[in-house]
Amino acid sequence: MHAWESIQKVVDYIEENLTNHHSPEELSKIAVLSPFYFQRLFARLVKRPVNEYVKMRKLARACKTLEDKSKRILDIALEHGFNSHEHFTKTFKSAFKMTPEAYRNNPVRLNQVMKPDLLLGYTIIDEDVPLITDSIVLEISRKTINVPEYYIGFSATVSVSEQTPLGKTTGIDVPGLLWDKFHKQKDELKGIIPNGIAFGVSTFGDDEDGTFNYFAGASATPHATVYDDVTTWALPAAEYIVCSFEAENMTELTTSALGKSMNYLFGTWLPKHNLSTQPFSAEKYVTVSPEICKMELWVIPVPINDKDINSHRLQWSECFDSVNEPSKSQISTFVDTPLWDDFSGYLQETYDVKPKLFYSHCSMHEGIWKGWNIKYKKSNKALCTLYPKSGYFVALIAIGIREMNEAELLMPSCTEYTRKLFEQTVLGHSGKSLAFDVKNAKILDDVKKLVSLRVVKP
Repeated sequence: MHAWESIQKVVDYIEENLTNHHSPEELSKIAVLSPFYFQRLFARLVKRPVNEYVKMRKLARACKTLEDKSKRILDIALEHGFNSHEHFTKTFKSAFKMTPEAYRNNPVRLNQVMKPDLLLGYTIIDEDVPLITDSIVLEISRKTINVPEYYIGFSATVSVSEQTPLGKTTGIDVPGLLWDKFHKQKDELKGIIPNGIAFGVSTFGDDEDGTFNYFAGASATPHATVYDDVTTWALPAAEYIVCSFEAENMTELTTSALGKSMNYLFGTWLPKHNLSTQPFSAEKYVTVSPEICKMELWVIPVPINDKDINSHRLQWSECFDSVNEPSKSQISTFVDTPLWDDFSGYLQETYDVKPKLFYSHCSMHEGIWKGWNIKYKKSNKALCTLYPKSGYFVALIAIGIREMNEAELLMPSCTEYTRKLFEQTVLGHSGKSLAFDVKNAKILDDVKKLVSLRVVKP
């Protein structure tokens, strides 16, 4: 039996006996592992300590029971293995920032910790070959869009740390609330196509507070326009990797199945094929019926070349976790290229700005955004964000809608790499987030040109 199978056996046992008390020592016997090794292996594979996982699964079950207002909260607490009303309330509030009473009186969508399917982390499927597990049917394929697709809806900023499966903590499900808002108002949206495909997309950009932008909407005409708090999103013409998956109902599709499919696509399948992606992930709800619910995840693949793979040492996020802030010299040593000091000095001398360090928990897109990053701002406007890598660095520049014309005028004087990056990067409702792999002086010169567009004009 493989190590992951031992942990899955424990996960299955916990789910079937969730109301009982489980000590790590007792659970380690089911896994046939020592208590010490069991707890380390469980935390590594399930992404949280065993006691915390059990607690969060109990809370997930309790949330469903709270919908039955005929039951007392004390009875619900005891039914799900909590010692008292007070213990249940304290645990619930710590996880969801509200009391069970408040949730029952005003139900909102919450991020829940779902039971994992560890098999997905150890199985590689070929394209167009379905993978069937005990809860979902999943398939990877390639599809090409020859002309852009247009969508209209609403967008909101989401905290990565509170959005499972991306983050570690739980909270209010902001994308879920956004979908509720869309479905209530969709019939009033100008330019929406009746009975069109429901469409969501997560876009990662230059957000210093550890957030991403989420859009929820549906198919629209090419001429649909932005008004009030309504926004639009265009899925660009390109070749895509598409991860399709099915579930028995809509709730299962948008929670457990979506989380497992995202983890499989970004954590297993893409890395094993030496692929990263452009910084967005689109969701198409292609079939929603009483019989079956099906969704597709669409991403534009970006190859990782052999040189990058062979020269890879420890990832930046592995060297310095969220509680260990690196020093200036440690960053420079890790990056190990004179381009880093060149650009850092240029920014500070040219724009009179100081670097500020922030930590990102985002693990999507090959973990490119995870770890400590260095931000430069001028007059409360972000100039760029730098992400240390082994032997180079990534410079992220957010080109706003108002700066697009100037950026386009600069392109003829830029390198082929930059022109191609600019052309292939998705144009969102706020502009383009350009992620440069700064590996030579010519690319750095292009980055300097584009940074100048971010400076507030007097």
